[in-house]
Amino acid sequence: MIQSKWILIIDDNEDDIEFISEGFKKYNHLLEIKSITSGTEALHNLKRIFDGDEYEDIPSFILLDINMPGMNGFEVIQKMKNDQYLKIIPVVFFTTSNRIEDSKASFEAGAAGYIQKPSGIKEMEKVARNIYDYWISINILPGISI
Repeated sequence: MIQSKWILIIDDNEDDIEFISEGFKKYNHLLEIKSITSGTEALHNLKRIFDGDEYEDIPSFILLDINMPGMNGFEVIQKMKNDQYLKIIPVVFFTTSNRIEDSKASFEAGAAGYIQKPSGIKEMEKVARNIYDYWISINILPGISI
C-alpha cells in the first residue's frame, strides 16, 4: 500500500507551527501538515491511526517541541518509544533550547534528530526546506511503500 507523506507537528506555540508550516508549504504546497498543541492529545490521536497490526496512514515524521505544558516532549517520546506501533515513527525535536543536555537527552530517548528553532521567518523557511529535503525527499520512511 502506498501511503501519503505528511508531517505531524506537536508544539504548543501556534506561531511556531504557522511559521514552519508556511516554510514547508512554500517548498511543497501539496505536503499535508497536521498539528497538535498538546502531547497528551497527540499520543491519543496517534494511537487511533493504527488498526490492529496494520498501519493506516502514519506521519512521515514528527516535529516535537520539548517545552510544553502538561506532558513535555521528553515524556511524549518516552511513551511513543515504549509503544509497539508508535516507536517506528521518526521523531525530530524542534525546540528553542540550545542546551547540550537537552540534545543529549533527546537522542538518548530515541529521537532521530534535534533542530533548534530559528528566530526569523526567512531562517524558518530554510530550515523547513532542509527538513523536507532529508525527511521527505531522501529518507525512506517506515510504513511507506516505494
